[in-house]
Amino acid sequence: MKTLFNTDELRRIFGKYLATHHQQDADTGSLGFAGIHYAFLRVLKPMRALAVGSAKGFIPAVMGKALADNGVGALDFVDAGYKEGVDANAWSGQGFWRDKPDDWFEGLPVRTFVMTFEEFCAEAKSAIWGYAYIDSDHSREGTSRHMTLAWNRLPAGAILSLHDTDAASGHPSTQGPHAAVKEFLEAVPSASAVALSAFPGLTLIQKQGA
Repeated sequence: MKTLFNTDELRRIFGKYLATHHQQDADTGSLGFAGIHYAFLRVLKPMRALAVGSAKGFIPAVMGKALADNGVGALDFVDAGYKEGVDANAWSGQGFWRDKPDDWFEGLPVRTFVMTFEEFCAEAKSAIWGYAYIDSDHSREGTSRHMTLAWNRLPAGAILSLHDTDAASGHPSTQGPHAAVKEFLEAVPSASAVALSAFPGLTLIQKQGA
């Protein structure tokens, strides 16, 4: 099937970076949720973007590709490297990033930091992101904490996106993020939000202000 994104590069990204649970389809050339991140990054053209959490780097790779195609900008990718059955709050993590190849995102403007998001924010005190993606701690408290940390570093017009927010599915990994997003939007009524219910869900929140 010939589609806009049905290319050898797309198939390489699908294969290498373990594209799962993002409504993607390599056979039809659909990026799924990743296409939304790609499109917003191409339009916003941020100098710095953020991705927190990923199994093997699918969303960070697509985000990095968008920045590379822009010809400007870099992605801060943060993952604690937790492994299910070993670390608390692993949320299906397989510990991949603990022993990641140094050139895993070769050719893409992606900087990888194997640490918790809290630790990263403590180190990168001046970081400001024009687009942020969160797919990390899926507890309500953890998601809420990460949302606040990222939100406080976003300028007006920037977007905060969150994976696994479709609680209607009943899947355990969606309940915490859904609750955290609901509480956040109640506390910040000025924020504009769009929620996609296709499993496992994606919510995008734009920061308003002058």
